[in-house]
Amino acid sequence: MQVRYKPVRLGLVGLGQQMLGNLVPAVSLSNLAQIAALCDIGAEPLRAASQMLGISSTYSDIDMMLENEQLDAVICASSPATHELVLNRCIAHGVAAFVEKPAGSLSGSIRDLKARSDLAG
Repeated sequence: MQVRYKPVRLGLVGLGQQMLGNLVPAVSLSNLAQIAALCDIGAEPLRAASQMLGISSTYSDIDMMLENEQLDAVICASSPATHELVLNRCIAHGVAAFVEKPAGSLSGSIRDLKARSDLAG
């Protein structure tokens, strides 16, 4: 008996070389994930990635993406200064997240992120 899985709907945040050159090719190796939405503060990277990947759901604001898309998870490869914000927004919306290191700027802020995540379930 073959089991069919519904693909995990992913939102991508930060559309630079790490995301497009490394993470997107890795995601595309699996039929268990589907890139559903893109987010970047830069209009040109957003336009280029949208065209390259054939994804029309694009956002310059993570909150708008999380509110408007039915995402299962977010992959973030943006500037390290934004990682904590992205994680906090994903926790608030109940969406799983993977961020490139570092997750936060201080060990205390990382402990706070973990505590918020544990409370959110």
